[in-house]
Amino acid sequence: MKHFLFILYIIFSVGGLFPESSVWTISKDGRESYMGGTIHILSQSDYPLPVEYEQAYELSDRIVFETDISEVQTEEFQALIMERLTYSDGNNLKTILSKKTYDKLEKYFGKHGIPLSSLIQFKAGFIGIIITGLELSRMGINSEGVDQYFFKRSIEDKKPIGLLETVEQQIEFLEKMGEGYEDEFILSTWEDLDQLPATMESLMLSWRGGDINLLEEWLIGDLKKEYPDLYESILINRNKRWMTTIEQMMETDGKEFFLVGTAHLAGDDGLLSMLEERGYGVEKFHDLLAR
Repeated sequence: MKHFLFILYIIFSVGGLFPESSVWTISKDGRESYMGGTIHILSQSDYPLPVEYEQAYELSDRIVFETDISEVQTEEFQALIMERLTYSDGNNLKTILSKKTYDKLEKYFGKHGIPLSSLIQFKAGFIGIIITGLELSRMGINSEGVDQYFFKRSIEDKKPIGLLETVEQQIEFLEKMGEGYEDEFILSTWEDLDQLPATMESLMLSWRGGDINLLEEWLIGDLKKEYPDLYESILINRNKRWMTTIEQMMETDGKEFFLVGTAHLAGDDGLLSMLEERGYGVEKFHDLLAR
């Protein structure tokens, strides 16, 4: 399950029945901003988003994202993907994977009308993302996520936008995903596909309810225990780097709404704990209309 949930962390319902959501108010020295956890792909039924997201957006003067989402649509980004997430040392999926795993991949993509020869140069970790993405799409989870939704809103409303890292930095950790245990990574992804509907339902419930402890257990528990180096590179190091930018932004006039992947909020190494350690007040953002 650990590899599968890591993929959901990257890719990453129900109606608005919960009293809370994954939005927090952060404050220090009289300054106040907001931080919300995002899911990167949603279904149409997930909209409208919890009202707390909309209210935090309206109250904020600047919306801060992990990276520039508009760059993902450019030819330059596609070229970067081909450069960084494909084998360039003479290897390909056929040479990296066992014959059994490769044949299973070929059969799987054949059922989807996709010749594996068109994907053979992509690294195994990225293939895992593609498989999970296909299955999520089959479930109807193929609409824009929280970050994409608010990125478009910010542009339409001419709200200032801030960024925590470049697209190049985001691709860096994807490069190493599954490296050295490619067969295990692919097979583990497959083994857990049957659990995908139930897993996604639990994740969505935890996300909409703002249950940070369950989110930590689902998204990063096994990753932290089984692959500490990977956990450090994709979460701890990035969170520490982001904190420098977050604190700088918090010292400026106006309010920010920081929108980051939900996994970055959870646990002792999460942004919320790091903010508390630095003397910030952290509390749930409650629906203003319910007060």
